[in-house]
Amino acid sequence: MPEPRVSVLVLARDEAHNLADCLAAVRWADQRVVVVDSRSRDATVEIARRAADVVAVRDFDDFASQRNAALALASGDWVLAIDADERATPALADEIRRWIADPDHPYRGFRVPIQSEILGRRFAFSGTQDDRPLRLFRRDSGRWVGRVHETVELRGPAGLVRNALRHRTIPTMTVFLDKINHYTTLDAEGLAAAKTPYRGRDLALRPLWTFFKLYILKQGFRDGIEGLLFCLLSGVSAAVRAWKHRELERGRRQTAGTGKPVSTHHAPRTTHHDPQADYEAVVAARFDALHGRFKSEVAEDDPRLLGLVEGLRPLTGRRVLDLGCGKGRFARALGRRGACVVGLDLSGAMLAAAVGMGLGRVRGSARRLPFPSASFDGVIAVEVFEHLPPRALDDVCGEVRRVLRPGGTFAVVDKNVYALSARRRWLPKVVVKWLDQRRGRWMYAHRERVREHWFRPGGLRRRLLQWFPEVGVVHLLGRSEVGRFPFQQVPGTRLMVLWTAQTAGGSA
Repeated sequence: MPEPRVSVLVLARDEAHNLADCLAAVRWADQRVVVVDSRSRDATVEIARRAADVVAVRDFDDFASQRNAALALASGDWVLAIDADERATPALADEIRRWIADPDHPYRGFRVPIQSEILGRRFAFSGTQDDRPLRLFRRDSGRWVGRVHETVELRGPAGLVRNALRHRTIPTMTVFLDKINHYTTLDAEGLAAAKTPYRGRDLALRPLWTFFKLYILKQGFRDGIEGLLFCLLSGVSAAVRAWKHRELERGRRQTAGTGKPVSTHHAPRTTHHDPQADYEAVVAARFDALHGRFKSEVAEDDPRLLGLVEGLRPLTGRRVLDLGCGKGRFARALGRRGACVVGLDLSGAMLAAAVGMGLGRVRGSARRLPFPSASFDGVIAVEVFEHLPPRALDDVCGEVRRVLRPGGTFAVVDKNVYALSARRRWLPKVVVKWLDQRRGRWMYAHRERVREHWFRPGGLRRRLLQWFPEVGVVHLLGRSEVGRFPFQQVPGTRLMVLWTAQTAGGSA
């Protein structure tokens, strides 16, 4: 009788930074390694096609459907389901082989412990000790059910393996907040679709109970400061889910009151609605309202301009795209140096102010560039990233890489979160910004959903390296910082930073 074989099923979306390591850790699989991609905007699919046996790309509807689609493509007697940010250890692989090779065990599936790494710390408590989902089962004995927290509907008994999957689930706070927003929307829509009534205690009491359960009963305090943050934000997630459920139910009742057909899809659905577009609309409206404050020209000795010129050199005859061009001051300065520059911006008022100034203008989003592939030698983004929602950075990098020619350069100028104030050198610049926001002196109001995001120079460099093979970092010395301590001596205290990323294929 032939020995049972294992297929590995992987779900992925925008996981270029994780997928190669994930697939390398399952090379021991006997049968097909199947990757189902939810239309990634990065290099996920290309990486999958190099390392997996079967790659399918399909629109995301819910997690159970994605996993069942992967299951339909499997060929092994058993299937192991993992995510792109999970790693199957050699010890787990050996244990799986031993179990499925034993013809006398009664199990049709096995629960697999998950060893979670959250905010850079390996957790042992905070409820993660109870994370033992059914991930390994006979292909003909199970299927997934559930829109968000999907589970396996298994026909037969389930055992438990001893070795764990390693899961780097929440590497940064930004990812954590994005996950809260995404999953609470799916949860709330599921509750609304099931016609589960909203209850006031879901908002008033459940967040407190969630925190108490995870931090006290599940001993989250033993996971350090990261455990405290995890438990607090888990409580916040319960509150956000309840609030979104409340909004959906209120919208349904209001629609019913108009006499129009009632739809549980009154609120935007994740698969059709783009919250980043809403974010961009607010940014565009703000620039439209304040366009008179922005200058139309840049000084020839501006360190940002000089950094761009050096980073893009040579300029003569080269085609350059200016993202977030505004009134086109940097575009025109580069044009005077021989470049052919096209400007793109969200704000119609800013672009209108550039009429007659010799700037080719396009209104649009940097996340969906309206240009053919390989059509520019260089792309610049001067103080643009700070106005984008954090999740949009990968969209922009993917689009920039697409429109750049081989050997092209992407030059980003933006603000350093570690900078000191040139006027008050004992005070971090980001604190000055925060104080000005509270006083109504900043572009975005205090606690507004849209806000400026400043960057860690090394952090943004690592983000860009996910898309480009080579990234340089230069701390630009501002005119108000020249000759002053510590700016002259300590580059890391300067406000403006230039990141230059090159595509493969030669030097720009």
